[in-house]
Formats: sequence, C-alpha cells, structure tokens
Amino acid sequence: MKRKKSRKGFTLIELLIVMTVIGILSGSLLLTMGSSTDKAEATRIVTDLNSLRLAAGLYYADNAGSALSPDIERLKTYVTAPEKLSGDQYEFKEGENKGQWFVGCKIAAQPEGVRESLKKMAAANGLRNSVTSSDSDTYNGGTSGVYIRVR
Repeated sequence: MKRKKSRKGFTLIELLIVMTVIGILSGSLLLTMGSSTDKAEATRIVTDLNSLRLAAGLYYADNAGSALSPDIERLKTYVTAPEKLSGDQYEFKEGENKGQWFVGCKIAAQPEGVRESLKKMAAANGLRNSVTSSDSDTYNGGTSGVYIRVR
C-alpha cells in the first residue's frame, strides 16, 4: 500500500515566491507614496500662501491709510493656525511697481517633486517666479521661491 504523504508547511519555493510578490508590491507602494507626499507638501505651500494673501487683505483693511508693512509676524495674527507657518520660510515683499505686494515662500530646500507639483499648480493658483509686474512670470519650477500677488 502506498503511504500518504502529509505536508506540514510550505516549500522553500512557495515562500520565495510569496516574498518576491510582497517585495514588488511594497516597492510600488513606496513609489506611489513618495509622489503623493510631494504633492501634499506643494498643496500645503499653496494653501499657506493663499492664507497669508487673505491675511494681508485683512491687515490692509484694518490699517487703511497706513503703509502696508512687509512683516510676516503681523500677518500671522490674521491666520487661523499661525504656529504652522515658519517665519523663515515665508516672506512679504513689495513688487517692482509701487503699491504691489507679494507673499512668497522660499523653496530652495524643497525636493524636486515638490517644485514639479508647484509648477503644475502655478497657472490655476496665480503662482509666480518673482515679484515682477509681468503677467508672463508664471512659476516654472525654479528654486529661489514661489510668490502670489496680494494686491
């Protein structure tokens, strides 16, 4: 009579195949997560710039008749969560034409993926390379900074 062979575990080949499949899936997940974190960071920067732009409008309305001071710390009092805004990352600058003001974010330390995401969002959000009056100055992925016009 033939003896029945009982299996008590997986073979080495089966374990290697499962480990290979898990490795491939986790590798693709890491690639996907990396690009989504870059887009999330770019979205946070655009949201912060828009918040500071609105804060500058409120500051100007409260202090009508006085000069609009390029001080990020004063604008933070008009923002809902000022502790999330880094003072050394954001700046408030006067444009080349008198009466023009811009809020900017220094992005030299940001990864390439964040700058690429900002470049894709530039036209829809009014992002610029600098504080020039040129309407063709849409942000193009540069490393110095990204600006949005306040007024």
